[in-house]
Amino acid sequence: MQRVSHTLPASALLAFFVIGCGLLSSAHEADAQPKDPPSKPQSYADVLGKLPSDLTPKDSSDTLRFEQANAWWKKNVVGERAVWEGPDAKAVTFKLGEFGEHKGTYRASFNAKGAKVPSIKLNGVAWPVSITDPKPFMVPRPEQYSFSVVGLSEKAAEEIRGWPDKKPLRIEFKVVSVRFIAQGRSSYVSLVIDEITVSRIGVK
Repeated sequence: MQRVSHTLPASALLAFFVIGCGLLSSAHEADAQPKDPPSKPQSYADVLGKLPSDLTPKDSSDTLRFEQANAWWKKNVVGERAVWEGPDAKAVTFKLGEFGEHKGTYRASFNAKGAKVPSIKLNGVAWPVSITDPKPFMVPRPEQYSFSVVGLSEKAAEEIRGWPDKKPLRIEFKVVSVRFIAQGRSSYVSLVIDEITVSRIGVK
């Protein structure tokens, strides 16, 4: 049997080597490109304030705009993460879980007691806001909040218990729903939140 062999000229080998190294170098350079840092959540007032001005109610009697705003928020805001750097009054109730996935862990329920949720301004009009989780510890009312953090270890619960008073909370959460609640002159915006993390500003 006759063997067939073919030897590349030295110049071709050199070109192949240079091209190969160039591709490898480009790949490494692409991998080394810095990635954009994850965007920080906006304040809840900024998130709700994305509502277009032509969908903003002019006053508490503008119930058509209420419904239009609710539909826009549902489509464009639900699922976003937001923050509230809020109350400096500490009102926390602890409960030990007895059933299900949270058995043996603690629930810390935060609710307004001497602290108010700031109103938001939409197109120059101030609207009271309530902030609650899907199963609030207390009946939601305008300018009040009620939410819980679940699955806490005993160490984490002790840490929260030891937080000093007069240090504001930083609450980060996912928006579950946001809507105008029509109650005549007492109409307000209901913000329902979940996937909540809570910390004390100024406490390491």
